[in-house]
Amino acid sequence: MGSLYQDPMAAVPMIVMDDTIGLRVVPDEMRLTDPVFLRHVLCGSIVLHNLFHVVLCYRQLRTCNLHQEPPRQMRAVMSPASFLEAKNTEMHAVDLQLMGYVFDAIFSCIELYFGVFHTLWDRTMALYGNVGELVWRNLGLHGSLFHLHGRRLSAQLLPDIVGYWLVYKYVMPPYLTVSNWIVFYFIRHSEYRADNEAWRMGYGHSLREALLKLFADHSVFPFDDHWYLMWYRTRPSCLQRIRNLQRLDLGTRLSMIELI
Repeated sequence: MGSLYQDPMAAVPMIVMDDTIGLRVVPDEMRLTDPVFLRHVLCGSIVLHNLFHVVLCYRQLRTCNLHQEPPRQMRAVMSPASFLEAKNTEMHAVDLQLMGYVFDAIFSCIELYFGVFHTLWDRTMALYGNVGELVWRNLGLHGSLFHLHGRRLSAQLLPDIVGYWLVYKYVMPPYLTVSNWIVFYFIRHSEYRADNEAWRMGYGHSLREALLKLFADHSVFPFDDHWYLMWYRTRPSCLQRIRNLQRLDLGTRLSMIELI
């Protein structure tokens, strides 16, 4: 049996344990200690999480395509050329996010079902066996993780660091999706409450002018899909805050859905 960590500087061929689960898809038991079942759970978790964020990115891209000119509230500080530049920048950034989620899901499933990383580690040791010791010290932990792919999980075999890696890679993203929504929700509500208080004190017009000045100094794409905003914006946009102040002037308020 190979050790959990093999020194690449020792020029000893890496030993990969051979009692793996391979491509089996039917678990022996429906428990997380069964590696086949655990693989399905982890893969399903990362696919569903990334698919959800792909949908959010798609909605923001659709919002970008629907708007062809600056909103009327900002036409005084944003030219059509600036709007187009901000729109292209936003679409490029969201495109990168979307593709990142797609490829992350693909490569995660490839590793979980085909276990390619231990092979990549073996090739890396063969190609770069003479690099500095510091580099290998940093990479050695990853090599230890790859050695363990496909093994039946047990207290003797599974060191804590591997469990931490599985939690960080496959369990934390869904948790962060929920917790980020909660945190961002309260931050946005705090922003709206501060604006409402400023309007109540008679500074509504001054606040609108300040928001327009702030937007003119740091122009961004002014429109946000509401679902995308809930997970990717810590604060309401300048346009949303201005619209909120306008509604207060008219004696109305944003709906509860708009405030989410």
